[in-house]
Amino acid sequence: MSVPENNICSSAVVKEIHSDSVVVEMVIDSACSQCHAKGFCLPSGQRKEQITVPSMEANQFSVGELVSLEMHKSLGRKAVMIAYFFPFLVLAAGLLITYKSTHHDLLSVGVSLALTAIYFYIVYRFRDKLETQFTFSIKKKSEY
Repeated sequence: MSVPENNICSSAVVKEIHSDSVVVEMVIDSACSQCHAKGFCLPSGQRKEQITVPSMEANQFSVGELVSLEMHKSLGRKAVMIAYFFPFLVLAAGLLITYKSTHHDLLSVGVSLALTAIYFYIVYRFRDKLETQFTFSIKKKSEY
């Protein structure tokens, strides 16, 4: 009952079944939800996320069933790079290069924020291609 080392695994509950996909609901915990004092400072750090998982064996699942979602670790790293690392590089490079060129603080901040916005717009435009790369696989809990 172990998960392959190159995969990230999460539990989910089947909500809907379609001919070629399964809609599942995951409970995502923030770090605060694990804290023993969470009731004193913030509301619970849990949120529910529905994900559509393509599956040719969708008819094998039933609504309400507990399943496992898997994603390759390399895709998780790639997502972090796209969402956090590259935008930080764009922001920092834009700030440094503009400031070195102009020695104008406000202009440097404006240019770096504009470049970061352009970066996220480009990522948004390629969202369909990214969605095909970032996919989960679904398995019954008993298969582990």
